[in-house]
Amino acid sequence: METVEQTTEQTEIEFFLKKCFSNPPQDVPLFHPEFNDGQYTGSSNVIPVYMGEYVPKQFFVDNKVTCVFTAGISNLGNDLWRDKYLSTMINNNFTNYVMIIIPTPRDRSISDWGTVITKMNGDQSRGFNPTKWEMYWFDKSSIVSIWLPCYVNRKQSGEMFGTTKSRINPIIVKSLKLSLQQGEITQETYDDTINELIQSNLGMMARFETGFKLSTWTNLKNFELVIGSPADAIQISAMKVYVDDLSGNSIKWHMLPVDQKSELLSTSFLDEIVEKIRKIQSTY
Repeated sequence: METVEQTTEQTEIEFFLKKCFSNPPQDVPLFHPEFNDGQYTGSSNVIPVYMGEYVPKQFFVDNKVTCVFTAGISNLGNDLWRDKYLSTMINNNFTNYVMIIIPTPRDRSISDWGTVITKMNGDQSRGFNPTKWEMYWFDKSSIVSIWLPCYVNRKQSGEMFGTTKSRINPIIVKSLKLSLQQGEITQETYDDTINELIQSNLGMMARFETGFKLSTWTNLKNFELVIGSPADAIQISAMKVYVDDLSGNSIKWHMLPVDQKSELLSTSFLDEIVEKIRKIQSTY
């Protein structure tokens, strides 16, 4: 006879699979590596959860857990801001468990996206959907933080940040390359056009990232929201006004000064997240 715990765990697994896959497999492809037979084997109270990973439901039944979602812009080949975010949380020695949801591959390499998707999909077309995985954890999070280091190229970003992953319509790119090869446009025109397209697409990505979370917060108020960016990041002015208007200036936009870019994250941004975690944990 199945116990209530087993039934609950199996129900949660089925929900996870149906939520994240259009053609769900029989078993979870990627359990969190620090869990063995449902038991947490790690040593830290701060547990990072990376793209695609599942954590046994029983852990949430047996423990007080605060989930924090690290939304934001991922930088090509250099996502160091999330590494600092995680290390800062680990160094705070929280009393109870804190689960940091990180929507990028565990090895922190953006180039590994294809490997993660392949692993999740296996030999068949399981239809793993990274966005739906994010929503699974977003719904479990008590705190959602958004950090927006939006840059098009290395000249803008500097060495500490990378350029942002942003897709351009391949037909447009092919057409531009053909025009360049035939001498119809110069290399400078080609580069400027590509940058404009990336910047436009990046703006849409950043607005969606912020707008969805903010509108959900406005309607439900069932999680804490913390937002920030480097002061020289592109496409943030209009979003800041939007956040101020929709929140009634109740949400502070944390700015990282240009001369402190090497710090990766503003101190006030991290401090507010830590403060909110401690406040939530004080109610346990």
